Amino acid sequence: MLALALVTSVTIAAIFMLSTFQDEEYRARERLDVASDVMRELLARRTQLLIDTLSVLVDDFGFRSAVASKDEPTITSALENQSQRFKADMAMLADRNGRLLANLQGLPNGTQLPFNDLLQRAERQGAATGLLTWQGQAFQALLVPVQAPGLRAWLVMGFNLDDAFARMISELTGVDVVFTAVAPETAYYGRSLSDDAIDDVVGQGVLASRSKMTGDHRYFTRVASLSRNGQEAPVNALLLLDRQTALAHYYKLALE
Repeated sequence: MLALALVTSVTIAAIFMLSTFQDEEYRARERLDVASDVMRELLARRTQLLIDTLSVLVDDFGFRSAVASKDEPTITSALENQSQRFKADMAMLADRNGRLLANLQGLPNGTQLPFNDLLQRAERQGAATGLLTWQGQAFQALLVPVQAPGLRAWLVMGFNLDDAFARMISELTGVDVVFTAVAPETAYYGRSLSDDAIDDVVGQGVLASRSKMTGDHRYFTRVASLSRNGQEAPVNALLLLDRQTALAHYYKLALE
């Protein structure tokens, strides 16, 4: 009788702990879902900020006058001033055919704008926004026309998906963020993790995981696609929730 009671108690305890573990995993999924939604909302808001910013800039008489002067130092100075004003990480100006007139990235003027896909979409739609990767960095960029009588040029400005942006999302959501390349799968850009932690993630092959949610390593992870409106993005966001943190309540109960 005592043995039966003991077996029953152990069975009930095991069922309870399993239920608790599954509940904690469900909460981890919810946190990753919320983090994904917050990140997409922040990107959408930053896109709108970029649109509003450049709408003001391309209507600025002083800026258009500088572009119309066709004087390279004058254009470069105006581009630098406006870039600092709006805290842009990238700024380029090209003529109507896509040849650079000025840029702050050290490219030779007269060469072709390096974002041909973005330029082609802008030519079709009047303007274009999107995520792009270039020179080992990921940017949220917008390309708009600068127009005046006898003048047409293309202005590109972008914000970096860097460590500071990843940390801001992490602080808002309590979930770590790594902006990763769609290909190659082991490349990454901005991240909220420390150098030691990112080395651990890379070493365990977590960057290459493409499942909806995994929990085989130190983290529960979710790969969030940043593609939108049918436009494929070259960047994904890897969201990571520390397993020990997520399952803290379960571990506490297991030890009691």
